[in-house]
Amino acid sequence: MVADRITFTQGGKIYALTKGQVVQSLLGVSPEPIRTHWVDINGTRYPVKQAFARATKLDRLDFATNQARNHLRSLGFVVGRDNAQAFDWEELVRERSTSREKPDRQ
Repeated sequence: MVADRITFTQGGKIYALTKGQVVQSLLGVSPEPIRTHWVDINGTRYPVKQAFARATKLDRLDFATNQARNHLRSLGFVVGRDNAQAFDWEELVRERSTSREKPDRQ
């Protein structure tokens, strides 16, 4: 569900955030290199932690990437992973299931 405004508690303090505040906080800001997680803000991909820290004025060490992703997603932003850096879980599952198959005994 997309919200116009979210409230959340971080470090014992209550924060309120809107989509407009996020957009406004990034006007004229160049995106840093994306390591893995990104958020699309008006057609530009920013690292999730850069965008969330800028909008909330929180230190990046004070929140986890998954928290930022969830909050930004709930405001209606598209978030994703850089596939070049993302771990391929499906490939790991295929490898493990193949290696666990027992050879036919005769």
